[in-house]
Amino acid sequence: MWYDRRAFQRRAIGALLRRKEEKKMQLVVQMIGIIAMAFNILSYQGKSSRRIMLMQMAGTLLFTVHMGMLGAATGAVMNLLGMLRALVYAYKEKTHADSVGWVVGFEAAYIVYYALLFACFGVQPTPGNLLLNLLPVIGMTALTIAYYVGSARAIRMLGLISSPVWLVYNWINGSVGGVLCECITLASIIGGLLRYRGQRETE
Repeated sequence: MWYDRRAFQRRAIGALLRRKEEKKMQLVVQMIGIIAMAFNILSYQGKSSRRIMLMQMAGTLLFTVHMGMLGAATGAVMNLLGMLRALVYAYKEKTHADSVGWVVGFEAAYIVYYALLFACFGVQPTPGNLLLNLLPVIGMTALTIAYYVGSARAIRMLGLISSPVWLVYNWINGSVGGVLCECITLASIIGGLLRYRGQRETE
C-alpha cells in the first residue's frame, strides 16, 4: 500500500516530541510536590505553633499548584483553603482567630465545596467518588480544630488523623510528593511529640 513516507515520519516525530514534553511536565509536577513536601515535613520540627503554621502555609501553596496540575480538584481547593487557614491562625492576634466563628466558617467552606462538587460540578456521586473526595475534608477538619486549639502539641496530635487520610487521597491521585510527605510527616509528628515530651511547647 502506498503511503506518504514524509508525512508518516513527521507524525512519528511529533508523537515522540509530545511524549517527551509530557514526561517533562510530569517531572515538573512531581518536583513541585516534593518541594511542598519539604516545607510540610520540616514544619513539624518547629517548637512554636506559629512557625509550624507559616511553614505549612508555604507548603500548602505549592501543593495547591501541584494538585491542580494533577487534576485533583478537591485536593487543590482544600489546599487553597488550608493556606488561608494557616495565615489566619498564624496571626491570630490580628485576625481574632480565637473566635469559634473561624472554625465554623472554615468547616462550612469544606462542606459547601463537597456538596457543590456533586451538585454543580458534574462529578458523579458514586460511592468511590463520595469517599475519595471526603478524605481531604476529614483531613482539613482535623487540622482546623488543631489550629483553633493553638498549641504545637494539638497540631501534632490531630496531624495523626489528617496525615493518613491525605496519604490515601494522594496515592490514588498519583501524587508522589504527597504520598512521601504524609509518610514522612507521620514519622516527623511522632518525632516531634517525643522530642518535646515533658517540655512546655510555646503558642
